[in-house]
Amino acid sequence: MKFCIQVAADRNFERIQEYYNKVSSLTDARVEKRGQVFLLRVGASDKKSDLGDILKKVKRDFKDAYIKKCEIDPSYVVLPASTAEKDGDAPKEKPKDEESREGLVKEVALQIDEVKAKLDDISKKVDSLSTLNKNLDGLDVFFRIANPSTLEKFLVSIGILIGGLFLFTWILILWVYRKVAHSSRIVDLVSKGYEVKGEGEKILYRKSAEEDWKEA
Repeated sequence: MKFCIQVAADRNFERIQEYYNKVSSLTDARVEKRGQVFLLRVGASDKKSDLGDILKKVKRDFKDAYIKKCEIDPSYVVLPASTAEKDGDAPKEKPKDEESREGLVKEVALQIDEVKAKLDDISKKVDSLSTLNKNLDGLDVFFRIANPSTLEKFLVSIGILIGGLFLFTWILILWVYRKVAHSSRIVDLVSKGYEVKGEGEKILYRKSAEEDWKEA
């Protein structure tokens, strides 16, 4: 089994021959007779990707052409004519009934292979959806754990923490400010010639020993 391009199918040989003349210059262009149907095909490759460029050329005249798996059997090829046919020594044809049965069986086998390939592709997509579903299940668990009441408690805790830090910062700033102001006042009094002393949080000063202490 190889990959080929299915160009056209027709029971009328003259019509399929006209189609063949349009693609006869392409690689492995041929007409196969399967039962009572003539199949116009191009290419024969182990890799589907090898036929991409040829398919583009074929689609210029045959928009419905597509790549499929094909059985490569020279005994079904009627165009181009084989050397033996050209020399008038063509092989004997099989009885029509037998040929029709064999052609039908092989076509059905090809269709089965195509269906299997599509099923494999669907199976891969189902696996991808299963993986996505597992991820969604994980998110569902997260949201069940992080329910509104839990989130509310968490946000309240964060708010209390931020409020506490804010209050502590302001208390620290006020304490530093008082210490700085306290020190600045002492320096100012000393620079003016006052005698200074401290009693707890109070600053006392006087000009001379005869004067009473005053609170700054």
